[in-house]
Amino acid sequence: MGMFDYVVCDYKLPLTEAELSQLTKEVDWENMEFQTKSFVEWSCLEHFSIEEDGQLYKLTIEYEENDDKEVDEKFPYIPAVKKTEKGVERIDYTGEICFYSMIIDEDDDFWVEFKAIFWKGDLKEIHLEDWRKEDNSTRLEFAEEMKAKLEERAAFEKKWWFSIYRIWRFIVRFILGVVTFLSGWVAKICWKLERWLT
Repeated sequence: MGMFDYVVCDYKLPLTEAELSQLTKEVDWENMEFQTKSFVEWSCLEHFSIEEDGQLYKLTIEYEENDDKEVDEKFPYIPAVKKTEKGVERIDYTGEICFYSMIIDEDDDFWVEFKAIFWKGDLKEIHLEDWRKEDNSTRLEFAEEMKAKLEERAAFEKKWWFSIYRIWRFIVRFILGVVTFLSGWVAKICWKLERWLT
């Protein structure tokens, strides 16, 4: 699978009424995060933006865990994170950028892929490469299984004896951690003493 980067496209995407009419919900195309593997030198979860005027920018994003955010019902197993933009930099990229995403819809899911051609950071051409309807029954089954497992785990952790287990686990880990630290310290002293004496 490999690493990838994110692309947000404010530029008007070449979608026809035929494609859009297949969706049962509104999609915020301008804020949708696509994935791409086109940037070989990055491909490290970097963020890029194609602006309305066709300019290409690289965004610096900082992530932190967000406990206040509600968990997405469709993806309860994905942790909630807060993203903060720290700055932008114009990129003088020349070449193709293929970016794609899966649109999670009520009845079906849709695979959508675009290809954009850039010359020195300016968008010259963009077209729809692939639009495919896919069965979402497997994803929905998996999401239901994960939701049931998370609910089961939450119920398990609410049992009275689980609190006692947590205290016991903390005590054992603390004691063994101290023993490990001291034995490592003794081993280090012995090693230094051996080197000094021989």
